[in-house]
Amino acid sequence: MGLEEGFMTSMFALGLTVMIMSGFFMVIRQCVLLESRQLTLHRSGNKGEPRPEWLKLVSEAELAFPEVCLSEELTCVICLDNLHPDVPARKLSCGHAFHASCVGGW
Repeated sequence: MGLEEGFMTSMFALGLTVMIMSGFFMVIRQCVLLESRQLTLHRSGNKGEPRPEWLKLVSEAELAFPEVCLSEELTCVICLDNLHPDVPARKLSCGHAFHASCVGGW
């Protein structure tokens, strides 16, 4: 094996080692971040329930766009099914309409 081939092999080995170590440290970092998040949730007593500020935003949106009964058949722009007059819906001032259940989950 010549000097140039030995150098290329060493550079390849070094590059491979750096890539493996980088990947290893990225996995460790993600594990630490996940553990930190779980610890924060545990300390705050939050078990994944929506936070009060999120619930406030949802209720404000529901007040701004209350459920309506449609007199015409429109298409829900979320699920693309037809909106029937007997199904609860929400209609924006621009004319777009949604099933109340679609926009509530969205």
